[in-house]
Amino acid sequence: MKQIQIIGHLGKDAEVKRFKDTDYTSFSVAVTEKVNNEDVTTWFDCLKYGSNDNLRPYLLKGTKVFIQGNFNAKTSEKDGKTYLNLNVNVDKLQLIGAKGENQTIQTQNHATPVQAAPPTPEGDDLPFN
Repeated sequence: MKQIQIIGHLGKDAEVKRFKDTDYTSFSVAVTEKVNNEDVTTWFDCLKYGSNDNLRPYLLKGTKVFIQGNFNAKTSEKDGKTYLNLNVNVDKLQLIGAKGENQTIQTQNHATPVQAAPPTPEGDDLPFN
């Protein structure tokens, strides 16, 4: 099994969707790092299955999160360029708040206990505004 752990910021507000009889929450996470003194951002498309209505108020653009889950990578082509799409099926989600606050939202068998406070904006160092 392939596992990935990511700490990054949500690129937009999460969306709750439905496919056939399955609910899921869709969101993207940006991870920015310095490479040769330049900021390079990698985007991860994330899905968390199950009824997640209780998560939506906390998963807003700019929220800093830790996620863990299975991933797969697919390539696509657009305008003659090849892109790598990284998709994550989220098993664990932790909101990373200000002042050392940690709010944990963990998924096991689609149960999602929430112990969280609304996130605090992190500032102007986000790769998106």
